[in-house]
Amino acid sequence: MGNNASVAALVNEAIWRVGGSSNTVSGNCGMFALALARWLIKAGYHPTIGVWSDAPRNSTDILTRTCSIEHVCVECSGKLWDGEGEQSKNNVEAIIAQERGPEVRIHYFSGFDPHAPQLIGAITRRTAHWISFQDFLEEIEGRSLNPSCNACLPAI
Repeated sequence: MGNNASVAALVNEAIWRVGGSSNTVSGNCGMFALALARWLIKAGYHPTIGVWSDAPRNSTDILTRTCSIEHVCVECSGKLWDGEGEQSKNNVEAIIAQERGPEVRIHYFSGFDPHAPQLIGAITRRTAHWISFQDFLEEIEGRSLNPSCNACLPAI
């Protein structure tokens, strides 16, 4: 359903509804991504979750081992989205390398189900969030629309 412009409008609306990108970064990226994915599902999209981690082998390690979760995003309509809007893997990896140092080996794992209890648990335990995904979702679904964005949003 829809196109990247529609997804971009929904992502921008969600960021606005939660008070701006200052609330969606620095530990809250995972919780925001989980809430955003649920909202996109309600809008008829099929998002998945992507995770940057130092997991040594594969995506299962993120769910079953103690490894870092460096960043979490939503994959939808062939693009990556986070609390700052559309992202590229290269940009995120450059930011992680700047923050953690180039010696930290980070891998990107994609295709996670945003409703998977193990993923929710891993993000909850291994990120420095201070806002829950339920609180983000409540804000995204409940706040009145940004007047500058009303015309571009599909009815949900």
